[in-house]
Amino acid sequence: MRQSQAREGNLVKGNQMRHSSNSNMVKDRKRWLFLIAAGVISVLLLAVAMGLALAHYARARASRYLSVVESLPIGTPYNIAVSQLRDANISAIPSGDCQHVCGFEYRIFSRLLVKSHLVAPIGLFGQLTFSDGKLCYKRTILGGGDYGGYASVSESTSTISRIQRQQYLILVDLSPADFTGYRRRAYAFNLSCIASLRSCVTDELLPTAKELSTSN
Repeated sequence: MRQSQAREGNLVKGNQMRHSSNSNMVKDRKRWLFLIAAGVISVLLLAVAMGLALAHYARARASRYLSVVESLPIGTPYNIAVSQLRDANISAIPSGDCQHVCGFEYRIFSRLLVKSHLVAPIGLFGQLTFSDGKLCYKRTILGGGDYGGYASVSESTSTISRIQRQQYLILVDLSPADFTGYRRRAYAFNLSCIASLRSCVTDELLPTAKELSTSN
């Protein structure tokens, strides 16, 4: 009788120990799952924050470039143009001899985000050409997305203000003497298209294109 009671007691204790062990294993498993989930969420939040920071940096750089180029008249001496670019924290390393013919080319986009295929491959591209030490041509382009479209504004010594619109292209020519509202609207590129998750269509690259068309 006593032996039977002892065996029953041992069985109860064994069951309790197994139950306790299983309960601890479940708690440990939940703890690890929580830590893994917290780690994944932290990594995702960090990636989002980094992506937003990189997008902001690219757009801010493009904005600084536009602020200089929009108001830079054709005929500006080379040293003055370079000084204004550097004041806006934009590198100015020419190709060629700027006492004769030289130029600057700029590509502004979020290289890291584009290479990781997280955003549309849209960027701002700038070209400044100097002849005999003076600015003679400038062109600014926003585009390069999935649709292959782009919007551009060009100025030279002989251009007149006009706009041409095609399915995937918006081409604006700007007179060097035109400092009216037409100039402001011509350079009103939609910089939010840079490092955007969704590729902008052509009309979104330069939202003021319709206004420019009615101004002609």
